[in-house]
Amino acid sequence: MFGLRLDQGAVLLLRRAVAPFILMPCFYGKMYISPDDLTIIAASTPDPILHNPSVVTALRLRPSFFNNFYCDESLCLVLNLNRLYDILCQARDDHFLGIYGNGTHDQVSIVLLGSATPEFRHANMDLVSIHQVQMNVPQFQYEYQVIVGIPSMLFRTSILKLSQFGVTVFAEVTDTQVTFSVGNEKVVLRKEREQCIIGGATNEDPVSLVFHLWCFQAMVYASAVSDMVWLLGQSNGLHVMLNCPVGEHGNRMFYLA
Repeated sequence: MFGLRLDQGAVLLLRRAVAPFILMPCFYGKMYISPDDLTIIAASTPDPILHNPSVVTALRLRPSFFNNFYCDESLCLVLNLNRLYDILCQARDDHFLGIYGNGTHDQVSIVLLGSATPEFRHANMDLVSIHQVQMNVPQFQYEYQVIVGIPSMLFRTSILKLSQFGVTVFAEVTDTQVTFSVGNEKVVLRKEREQCIIGGATNEDPVSLVFHLWCFQAMVYASAVSDMVWLLGQSNGLHVMLNCPVGEHGNRMFYLA
């Protein structure tokens, strides 16, 4: 059994954190809830015509994100993410929000309560059988060699510019700068100009990363809730991850392998 509560003002942040699922789009998501955190993981639907691959994204929220967080057992539930987002869009910024459920029922209850008026709304969100949804969601237990921190506004302007020239981004990281390139177009961010923070790379041994921008709109939207975004990768260029912190109590992650 679990119960989550958000006080007024935090509902907007939750809605903004859930929105990238809809932008990718992701129709269903696995929600893992335990006494330690709540995590929703989903994969976008690949397009065989455009040959764009599936992109996996995760939203992880710690108990401190919520005003009240109760969970007495670890559960895995499958949600319709469009339905969840629709309910969150009905909430105003001054609403209190509660989410309640357990592992035996086929529904999750969502309650909206007005702070200034006795307004009360209740919605049931049907859960999806885990056997009805085919989701190839890998385990994310990678060790990353390099980490690059970029101010979120600079990150957004950079990938919006690069997305006009293609979808595959090549990044070369040294200890002084990171160079993003798509075709002949390049964006160079330098540490001395405070445009980035770099760890794990040297000028003698630069790290090359490759990732794509099929879901750049969701990445742009997710980065808007962060002051700083973090790009992590391995020296072989595989398993690139974009981490967009959600305030101080959560993370929105894109796995761009």
